[in-house]
Amino acid sequence: VRDGKTQVREWLDKSVMNFRAPPSSYVLGEGGYGVVYTAVFEGHACAAKEIKISERVTHTKVLREVRAYEQVQKVDGERSPYVVEFFGHVQQEASHILYLELCELGDLLNLVTEGGVDVRLSRKLFGQLLRAVGYMHGRGVAHRDIKLENVLVAGSGDLRLCDLGLAARTRAGGRQCICTDFAGTHSYTAPEVWAAASYDAFLSDAWSCGVCLFTMLTTMFPFAKADPSPEDGEVDWRLQLLQECEDDPGAFVLKLHAELRRECTIAESGLHLITSLLTICPERRATVATAALSPWLIEAETEHSWPRDELLAKMEMSAQPPTADRSRSSTSWSSEEVLFRSFQQACGAETPPAELLPPPRPDCIVLELRRQRAHSGSRSLRRPRVEVAEWFLDIASC
Repeated sequence: VRDGKTQVREWLDKSVMNFRAPPSSYVLGEGGYGVVYTAVFEGHACAAKEIKISERVTHTKVLREVRAYEQVQKVDGERSPYVVEFFGHVQQEASHILYLELCELGDLLNLVTEGGVDVRLSRKLFGQLLRAVGYMHGRGVAHRDIKLENVLVAGSGDLRLCDLGLAARTRAGGRQCICTDFAGTHSYTAPEVWAAASYDAFLSDAWSCGVCLFTMLTTMFPFAKADPSPEDGEVDWRLQLLQECEDDPGAFVLKLHAELRRECTIAESGLHLITSLLTICPERRATVATAALSPWLIEAETEHSWPRDELLAKMEMSAQPPTADRSRSSTSWSSEEVLFRSFQQACGAETPPAELLPPPRPDCIVLELRRQRAHSGSRSLRRPRVEVAEWFLDIASC
């Protein structure tokens, strides 16, 4: 055992300078840019985002994301607790590795689609989202791709905003962040961004936050594509409905539910918050700082935080029967024991205990939100499994 642990430590030291997936690591997600693994950086469990260099993804573009993380987190030695922590970056000839905080409970879209998010939890998480985005804006960084897939939930049950690959930067403390290029995911993108003219990315971030809140409370997207002048000439009927309700705050959400023959249970203060963010005219739209003062969010300041176990229960897709002869759970092992067992499994030296192996993934229930997501133009990742998160909890607690 001692020799095996020494081998693991040597592997950890080498992996910092020359990244590779750790033994028995899990793929958290993948897309056109590359892959996200569970990994180790300087002895700490983390998520490693491996970005492969191509004609579309250049070294300059990746370094822009790195600089955005550094600007958000290393000014005055402070960082927002609701922005995913950035540990470091390794540049290789054909790829870049970004080491980021491992968020055990996956993303917010997974939470919404698997079990739904009630009002109390929505208040807490959305309030944290506004704080994260407001903090970034104060540091001079506009996210430009805010969506539920980029909102992770840590083991503590708190939110973490991630993926600054499309972020735009300006001077810290600036009141605006003017951009001229398109950035974002179709269902979350503000109308002015589609026009390809100059726009304030801080205000387009506010629109995206409004889409997130609407989706959390209704389990459906408010728009498929909020483009006021699409090439095919067919404007989304829901955007037209919003235009008709511009002078009647809250009416859009109610009328949309009526059109779809769905019951609306959102409080009046919540309706006003949603429509203040989903305002077509950017100059009339609420800023993130203004939205954070909404009466709908006040109750979240005094409500008890959701325990981690309750969030895990919401996100589990299938209950697993307990092992009868299980004397110690995987989450009670030390980080060295977990890594050692992983190393042994990779070398074929020992068959790992059954509780270390995640069960086969069952078929997911296809909800309306998932159907919309397939046509949203999203570059989203595959959802990490709860079982994978549990397996790495002991490492993350180091």
